[in-house]
Formats: sequence, C-alpha cells, structure tokens
Amino acid sequence: VPLGTKCPKGWGLIDPAEAYVSVRSVASSCARCMPGRFSQTLVDGEGETYICVACAKGEIQPSPSQSSCLQCQAGTFANSEGQTVCSSCPPGSATAALGSSTCELCPAGSAQPVRGSSACDVCERGSFQREEGA
Repeated sequence: VPLGTKCPKGWGLIDPAEAYVSVRSVASSCARCMPGRFSQTLVDGEGETYICVACAKGEIQPSPSQSSCLQCQAGTFANSEGQTVCSSCPPGSATAALGSSTCELCPAGSAQPVRGSSACDVCERGSFQREEGA
C-alpha cells in the first residue's frame, strides 16, 4: 500500500504474503476482514485507514467485513481469539456471563446434565453430588 492509501471499512491492511498487518509501512494492499476478525480504525501519520483485528476470547464474528465482534451469550463460550462461533458449555458446567471464555464446573452439591446451560441446579433435598463437574 503506498503511503496514504486508505483501506475501506470492513477491510484491512495485508502484507505481500497476504497476512493481516497493523502498520501501514509493511502493508502491500487491502483485503476483506474474514470471519473471526473485525475492521478497526488505524490513525497514523498518513491519516486514517483500517486494520483487521482478531476477535478477543469470549467474542465471535461469523460474517466477513464487520466493524465489531459479538459477545458469546450465557451458556456459551469462545476460548481462543478469532472464533466464528461460540461453543456450548458441556454438561457439568455453566456460565451466566456474557462474553465468557470458559465455563465453570458445577460445584459439589449441584449438577447440570444439559449442554449450553447458564446455571447449575442445586441437588434436590435428599440427594447429594459430592464431585465437581456433574
């Protein structure tokens, strides 16, 4: 990218090997931001352009050329950067928080047999679960 070149919103700077870069000086052109990434404004000495940034843990972007990422909903998580879908919490775990990067194991005295749950269920009177993650 010649200095002063501006990538449009939804696109970002790339180098000659077509890898996303975050500085204009090593960029050779622009490319659409792929799913799992979003287009972020970069202001440098040459003006404004856009770079493609991987979504953070706990966030996803299933579509290309977007300007933000989406938080994972309760009962789901994204445990690495650049994800396109949130995973459901496995049975024996849950998360009530938005934007989770992990699920918490159900504590002793509770259980969750259902995948994608936002809370663990306390054991009914007369029953007990002594292990975590049930």
